[in-house]
Amino acid sequence: MEHEVPYTYQLAATGGSVTVVGVNHVHEREHPAFSLLDSIFAHVPFDSVCVEGMDSDFKEALGRELLPRLTLEAAAARGGEAVYAVVHAVRRGITWQPVEPADDILFSYVLSLGFSKLDVVTWYVLRLLPQYIAQGESLSFDVYIEPFMDEFRQATKWLDVTYDAADILRYAVSVLQRDLVLHNYERAFSYTDPRAVTRHDNDFTIFNTISATADVLRDRTMVTKVLTELTEGKRVLLVCGVAHAVMQEPAYRAFIA
Repeated sequence: MEHEVPYTYQLAATGGSVTVVGVNHVHEREHPAFSLLDSIFAHVPFDSVCVEGMDSDFKEALGRELLPRLTLEAAAARGGEAVYAVVHAVRRGITWQPVEPADDILFSYVLSLGFSKLDVVTWYVLRLLPQYIAQGESLSFDVYIEPFMDEFRQATKWLDVTYDAADILRYAVSVLQRDLVLHNYERAFSYTDPRAVTRHDNDFTIFNTISATADVLRDRTMVTKVLTELTEGKRVLLVCGVAHAVMQEPAYRAFIA
């Protein structure tokens, strides 16, 4: 709940190491998170770079072909610290991988715990709102989410999910019991902030609960992939959200102890 930002640590294992950089997801090139990554890549050798929050369009072959052509400035603007770190890795010939669970696995996991498909798709859309605000998009939010909804349907193969943007936003308002604030980052983030569950905020909803639930699987998946690299004796850099860095630290320390 209370920690430094960015939150960084480095741990040595037999034949390998893990360096973790936990930052708030940012896109402004002048943010100190980017100069921190510049310094780390300049001074620490890595065999593998793992990132959370990698844009899905970079996971496919055509997206990966684009990465070597991106400037660091374009990488920051397009995908924040995740794409920025990957471009650094590509320039140095370092292998990289996104370490979050695939969308279909994450959504199926949440659904298996008793949430409805409408709960899940609305939570998914609300999580896009802070990103929409941070990027200063000129599109209306309902237009902005359309390509993400196409990705959602492809990932889940939930053919019965035919809700349009109006349906989803209407359901969000009914659960939140207040109008959506579309241009206030902090307020927008509060709709899905997983910390609301442990804080016992009076206005937390199922969307906050889904975030906290999903983060358990996301952290477990990230830790598993990083530890797999460590057991192979690799020097690993993990770039992730600051809360993930804090939550995962005990697992890495227990493994190395």
